[in-house]
Amino acid sequence: AYRHALTEAGLPDERAVPFVRTVVSYALGQSLAELSWTPASPDAADLAAILPPNAPDDLAPIAQWLCVECDMSEQFDLGITLMIRGLDATLAET
Repeated sequence: AYRHALTEAGLPDERAVPFVRTVVSYALGQSLAELSWTPASPDAADLAAILPPNAPDDLAPIAQWLCVECDMSEQFDLGITLMIRGLDATLAET
């Protein structure tokens, strides 16, 4: 159904299938990221405790910034928006 909608919109079939595959992969990846990156207690000390002992000192603050201080819904929406813009640009080229 999705492939058909994309081809009806003007996307060649050989590009529709990879686009659908990309969206599915993105959704699965975002789901895994949300499960992995949302600790029960989002504290920098907790993150530091699970990092390897030889990890660089600045890794815990980076992990805090990247993984914990993230609104996963906003992150998902951003990715979808970027994919839609890319699809729009691709359709404009065809």
